Amino acid sequence: MKYPFTNALAWKMSAICMVTLLGPMSLSASTVTIIDLGNFNTTGNPAKGSSTAKFINNEGDVAGFSSLDLNTHHAFLYSSLTNTITDLGTFGGTNSDTTGLNATGMVSGTADLSISGNDVPHAFLYQAGSTGGYQNGPLKDLGTLGGTNSGGGGLNDAGIVVGNSLVDQSNTHAMASVSPNDLGTLVGSYAEADYINNNGQIAGYSAAPGGSFAFYLPTIRPLVASDALTLGGNSSVAKGINASGQVIGVSNLVASSTVQHGFIYTPGDASPLDLGTLNPAFANGSSDAEAINSAGQVVGRSDLSVSQHHAYLSSLVGNSRVMTDLGTLNGGLGNSTADAINTWGDVVGTATNSAGATVPFLYTNGQMIDLNALIQAAGSDFTKLLTATGINDSGMIIGQGKTSSGAVNAYVLTYSAVSTPEPSTVACMLLGLLFCSIGLIRKGKSNAHRRIS
Repeated sequence: MKYPFTNALAWKMSAICMVTLLGPMSLSASTVTIIDLGNFNTTGNPAKGSSTAKFINNEGDVAGFSSLDLNTHHAFLYSSLTNTITDLGTFGGTNSDTTGLNATGMVSGTADLSISGNDVPHAFLYQAGSTGGYQNGPLKDLGTLGGTNSGGGGLNDAGIVVGNSLVDQSNTHAMASVSPNDLGTLVGSYAEADYINNNGQIAGYSAAPGGSFAFYLPTIRPLVASDALTLGGNSSVAKGINASGQVIGVSNLVASSTVQHGFIYTPGDASPLDLGTLNPAFANGSSDAEAINSAGQVVGRSDLSVSQHHAYLSSLVGNSRVMTDLGTLNGGLGNSTADAINTWGDVVGTATNSAGATVPFLYTNGQMIDLNALIQAAGSDFTKLLTATGINDSGMIIGQGKTSSGAVNAYVLTYSAVSTPEPSTVACMLLGLLFCSIGLIRKGKSNAHRRIS
């Protein structure tokens, strides 16, 4: 006779015993895959070509651009689902490039039209499989605000694209692909909207009398002077916006100063927060802010001295910001820069290694890993990885690398570490599992016997 409940309980408790006895884990294995995205070189020698990956979403789709020859490049979209790369083409002109990628694989960018033999750039939106309303194939021309040119910026998951456009021969305004399209400027003659999140909050940059400033828009509306973000100086630029509308950027501290600090602005605050530097004793030290995740963690680089800078991770601990030095791949010697961060706080960038070379890194679980040390295990055609510029929440990394043929191509690298117990821990675990199982199953049978006797 079987006793499902008591046996299930025994195995459940055995599992608890196993976890209890498992003890410390050691990192002893990893899985590495790397995909060469190739290039669109049409000269018959792809070794003379190159491609650049600029954005990756959580599905593993990648947007960037690739050379066709020495003077021509086209935007591309790589689909992880079909493992194919699509040349997004142009509006009949020479070049195109990507400026954004959303969660569903829609792409924003800028592509040339050919008007009277001249290239005229226009902002575009690309959506795979769409035909209605799209001109010259899959690219949708977002037009202008009355002038000849426009340029794409970021887009959100609803497919709303921001960017900039000439309104006449001397004024360029920030624009959006939905009404009100004309977002204006901060009083001056130039503005561009670079980032938009799913709430319609926008960040960008605008020239104004006496300086040029980053800006934050809480909604899609025309700019006003109070939208400017600065740490007190007359020069600032936005570098990103997260899901809750926090904006990062760089600003000088006083007018005309060359000393700049990274900042974070949280909607509702009176002004941006100075992220500071890794070495406050170095009075002329600067820092920047390159990327922000949904938790408000910021990464970038900070000066340590006149000749040295390190990557940093800035996190909110309690009510205070803490800036962590990520070091280098050479015991802290040399330089490093952080370029991207995912939701889990994994960081990628470049750092000096023990040979004094600059190589791409992954910073995870408090450890900086040289990505070039992984490509041998992946069995790829890359001889050297050059950059790491993006990472998604699945740990897929994008950047550029050099292949054995000499091409400089975009790559997608997936690295997953597998934690396994030490052999002695395995023995203890199995022994504990055996005793827990025997004891609990016996107890289950004894209880069952008492219930039916």
